[in-house]
Amino acid sequence: MHRRKAEYDEAVAYYQQALALGKQIGEFRSQLNSLMGLARAYRAQDDMGNACKYVKAYLTLQDSHPFFRDHPFGQQMREEFAEWGCDGV
Repeated sequence: MHRRKAEYDEAVAYYQQALALGKQIGEFRSQLNSLMGLARAYRAQDDMGNACKYVKAYLTLQDSHPFFRDHPFGQQMREEFAEWGCDGV
């Protein structure tokens, strides 16, 4: 909700907490969602350096799992991120 309300500092803080928890408990989808949220929050602030950093982390994690790597949604996300201009996407 914070990202949608343009409260980006709060959104980033919550996404960081969620990402840490997802890593701690090994919850794959929550990690993907957190990385995507971080990328979108930074993009909304025109901070493409950080946005692309989280895009790359998202794609690395996505590609590490055959289901997510080969799923049409994964390809859709790759195309969306490529439109952002992140190198190597």
